[in-house]
Amino acid sequence: MSDWDRADDFCNCGLRIQGQIRHCDLPKFCCSCSYRRIWGVLCRFAPHFEKGDWKFVTISFRDGIRAEDTLYSPLKDFWNVTRKTMVLLQERGFMMGAVWREELQVMSFDPLTYRPHLHAQCDAPGLTASAIESLMRGRFRSELDWLLAPLDVDCRSSRTPRAYQNRFSYMFKEIDLLTPYRAAARKYGPGTDFTRLNRRVNLFLRDFPQAMRHRKQSGYMGNMYPRSENYIGTQPEVFRPRPLESAFQRERRKGYNRFIARLIVT
Repeated sequence: MSDWDRADDFCNCGLRIQGQIRHCDLPKFCCSCSYRRIWGVLCRFAPHFEKGDWKFVTISFRDGIRAEDTLYSPLKDFWNVTRKTMVLLQERGFMMGAVWREELQVMSFDPLTYRPHLHAQCDAPGLTASAIESLMRGRFRSELDWLLAPLDVDCRSSRTPRAYQNRFSYMFKEIDLLTPYRAAARKYGPGTDFTRLNRRVNLFLRDFPQAMRHRKQSGYMGNMYPRSENYIGTQPEVFRPRPLESAFQRERRKGYNRFIARLIVT
């Protein structure tokens, strides 16, 4: 059996047990919990598109980091730099507020290769990608040189309410494990024993949440922070009830969780 301590919670997410629907609260991996998190963020900010001039920012490594077994310290170092960058952008008047989230793309399981990045939806009329990159290279040159990090900075406008909402949904999506797993499976070919590959997935599911256990990986700043005087969102206590999952969401979540459950018990 899997030695991931959250395996049972993950596999039983969304099931009604003793009259109550259980949730694993693992939005980094679970489609259902990711959907619940997205809905909460949209309830806060989706009705208030007209109150800001929105830019969607992505800061990432241009190339992936190849890990020996599971090495997550470069993730924290890179994310610390991106967090400090967001604070500096606000202090220097580039933006009035932001919602940010630390994200991870698993590029390959064989070998384990990942790409950390940060997404932020910002109320920032004059913000550009070149301004962000020049600020990072000027202020955090030593940290970036140590990380050997060729930067990739993207800053684009959210011009319509639909784009604004879709980018919030994109920020809080779950980590895609199927695409790198299928790529590795195709490399091995049919008739191969996938035990080794499945154990790599198992190690990632066990070690990554453990490494990030005490780290807050999303947050609010400036006029998007609920306790600020000029908060432009809806206060959490007046949220509407969360809608039930659509048939598509339910089937997608069940199929995805079953697939991952087969891997973690291998």
